[in-house]
Amino acid sequence: MTQAAFCRQAGISIKSFSRWRSVFARESSQSQPKVSFAKVEVQSPRSVESGIRIALSAQGHIDIAPDFDEATLRRVLGVCI
Repeated sequence: MTQAAFCRQAGISIKSFSRWRSVFARESSQSQPKVSFAKVEVQSPRSVESGIRIALSAQGHIDIAPDFDEATLRRVLGVCI
């Protein structure tokens, strides 16, 4: 849906919509860091024989098996660190 169509449906002017959109964008970029999500699957504990364990202070730890998926690890670390 275009901005113009949304404004017509909502009964507001595009000028008002654009102004408030810029105000909210400016406020959100200044007050909060960007949030991102990564899918995490929790499995039962197992030993990490010849793998790696990354300690995350009070948040816990990440166990990495020897046959880990590099792309998934990068996404997880991007969220955690």
